Amino acid sequence: MPLAERARAVNDRWPAVSHWLTAAETEYLRSGWERALAAAPWPGPAHWVHGDVHPRNLLQVDGRLVGMIDFGDVGAGDPAVDFAVAWLAFDPGQRERFWSIVRSEGSYDDAIRTRANGWAVVLCTAMIADPVTRRNLWPMLEDIRTQLQP
Repeated sequence: MPLAERARAVNDRWPAVSHWLTAAETEYLRSGWERALAAAPWPGPAHWVHGDVHPRNLLQVDGRLVGMIDFGDVGAGDPAVDFAVAWLAFDPGQRERFWSIVRSEGSYDDAIRTRANGWAVVLCTAMIADPVTRRNLWPMLEDIRTQLQP
């Protein structure tokens, strides 16, 4: 689904987000969200997407990705939804290497990074706003808080 279809849910989460994050962190998320909503939509054909790529769904051995779990949100659409992992799992240096690889691949539009940041906001706000998810994933959210940089 397009990001705009998630706007109501994200907007409903801002009070919880501002309770758990600093004003600067909340503003970073809000500005990323606003930029993503204004970005051009995915112009290409629908891609298969996992739909819920975050650190708790990535399996690794000795620091290497070996698999993914939780395919409950699998679908077809804008690949930006899976590229949200750039903010959810990578530090700023790793994130830049990731985007360098995406750019060199040559199949993605110029707005893919902006929309991916919007999808990261969708996932972050969902995790923060839900008490069960927040409690179970707080260590991951703490890691994400350290990565809330453009």
